[in-house]
Amino acid sequence: MDKLKFSSLLCSQIFHDLAGSLSVIDNTLDLINPEESIASNTEEFNFISKASKQSVIQLKFLRLLFGRTTENLIFDDVFEVSNRYLVLRDIELIWTKENLPVENDAIFIKLILSFFYGSKVILPFGGKIKVIYKNKNNFEIEFKGKKIIDDEKILNLINANSIYQIPDTKFTPFVFACLLSNELELRFKKSLQTNSVTYKANKK
Repeated sequence: MDKLKFSSLLCSQIFHDLAGSLSVIDNTLDLINPEESIASNTEEFNFISKASKQSVIQLKFLRLLFGRTTENLIFDDVFEVSNRYLVLRDIELIWTKENLPVENDAIFIKLILSFFYGSKVILPFGGKIKVIYKNKNNFEIEFKGKKIIDDEKILNLINANSIYQIPDTKFTPFVFACLLSNELELRFKKSLQTNSVTYKANKK
């Protein structure tokens, strides 16, 4: 399979998989046949194979965040996909998983995923994300890295009353939809001493 054919198949998968089930996305891997490496350039095959696997991880994450919302999402599935997605971005996920039920509110989970999606804004050089969960109305998300970029958009995100007040933000508008629907209040704390940014969400 050459790079052009792979790219075409991958593009078609993107449009299909965002509306489909997570299991369908795994079919992308079936498009890559190890036997083809015998008849083709091994280096090129390895590139395509690695790109395919990374794309599957990214597609699964985007499917969870932007796909059709079911009433409940299986938390273990979300944790696994999120962890693999963040590893691609050189970010380690530390989640108080034991405190969460097996199934959780889909809107709450998508709120958390929105922060993961925008993590590179705060941790451009990699780092750790720690989620401290008490309940869906009381939780903290701490970003800790080698260097925290003093990005004005972070403060704008917290202080804005509308997504329209934040031009060119890399955070998804889904954050605001979740905060509004759950009537959550978000507080922001930055520490230069520990190179960390912490978001605390509480019920209004």
